[in-house]
Amino acid sequence: MSLFSTNKVFFDKGIVPEQLRSARQARGLKLDQVAKLLNIHVKYLHALESGDYQKLPTGVYGQNFLREYVNFLRLDYKKIATQFAQEKSVFSTKKLDPFAVRVVGDKKIVTVSSLAKSGSLILAVAACLLYLFFLLNRIFVPPPLTINSPLDNSKTKTAQIIVSGKTDAEATVFVNTDQAAVDNDGNFSQAVDLKSGLNLITITAFKKNSQKNVVTRRVLFETGNNTNTTN
Repeated sequence: MSLFSTNKVFFDKGIVPEQLRSARQARGLKLDQVAKLLNIHVKYLHALESGDYQKLPTGVYGQNFLREYVNFLRLDYKKIATQFAQEKSVFSTKKLDPFAVRVVGDKKIVTVSSLAKSGSLILAVAACLLYLFFLLNRIFVPPPLTINSPLDNSKTKTAQIIVSGKTDAEATVFVNTDQAAVDNDGNFSQAVDLKSGLNLITITAFKKNSQKNVVTRRVLFETGNNTNTTN
């Protein structure tokens, strides 16, 4: 039975715990005595001797505790450190700390969440900039302006013509110095008196704060007996 128990401890807990415990017992020391001499908490020495490596501090602290204990017992630290690293890796795969797993999961979740938030923020900023550009475009870009009549470089024998066209319903239109009425569909018309010879007609459309859209028409008025107004 004694041999069976020893083998069970050997295979379950590893070689390092057995060597540490045997060396300490050979010197007739108790674990709490060694803890006071090395100024190391007894629970960490017990973790080394029992193979409960998960109870050791992470990083260099656990390794330093092992070094001090091994040197105190006058054992081969290089050999034991190699065995310790192997056993710790084996036992850590069999017995994972659930809190450590949870922390890793949280970090992953936070990372994905942060990326999602960053992507949403970028999209929101892009949408705002696009909307701002749209507003500025509506404010500052001149309205469209189409002149239906008269044609450029046209001739007439009447003293008055009708200038008509289409623009934005919100636009203001001037034909020379006279303001033309614009309906809800953006259509406008304005009568213009002509002088004998070549007449330059300027049609200007603009909205508040926008640039002006200017179109010119050249109309030649040929004087004659017919001076009626065209429709």
